[in-house]
Amino acid sequence: MGTSLSQGSPGTTNWNAVAATYRSEAVPVDRVVQEVWRAAQSEIETDWQALLGAPIIATCLDIAVRSETPSQALTVASREIARARESSLATEVAKRAIVQSFAGEDRPLRFVQALFAEASNYLVSRDLPAYVGSAGRNRTIEDAIHFKDLVRQRVMDVVGTDVPPGDPTIQRWPEFVMTTARRLAGREL
Repeated sequence: MGTSLSQGSPGTTNWNAVAATYRSEAVPVDRVVQEVWRAAQSEIETDWQALLGAPIIATCLDIAVRSETPSQALTVASREIARARESSLATEVAKRAIVQSFAGEDRPLRFVQALFAEASNYLVSRDLPAYVGSAGRNRTIEDAIHFKDLVRQRVMDVVGTDVPPGDPTIQRWPEFVMTTARRLAGREL
């Protein structure tokens, strides 16, 4: 019999602002995404802009683009992550994005959209269950699932058709991630 521990967001001002968006139906989903991404960049230890901007994540994108099948890409990426000793929550998100990148024609775009959507899904999922109940925007589990789908779609819309210019090299990747995270936080258009 195993147990697991759910790690919620820290009780900081930024994450408290996110929690307020989970309670109020009046807050539009685009504002929820902005608050999540503002908070996601506010802690040095858990700065998702830095986590997703790591060279190993750019390597995962490159593997997704160059591989012939999702299983091949996942195998190669898992091997590269282990070889580089870069296993982290961000690389787990990247592996999910690798598989999802094969769902469409434009693999780099699908990877980037899935990467940010999966990171957002993680950030929302770790706290949202505490806000499902008789009051607020997520009264039922179905409401919460629908809400997470809306957040995911909004993230994908904000990421839009933006992919790293030219070949997604490790040198350009951190700047691309920074720009995308800032747009998600409503700080750059």
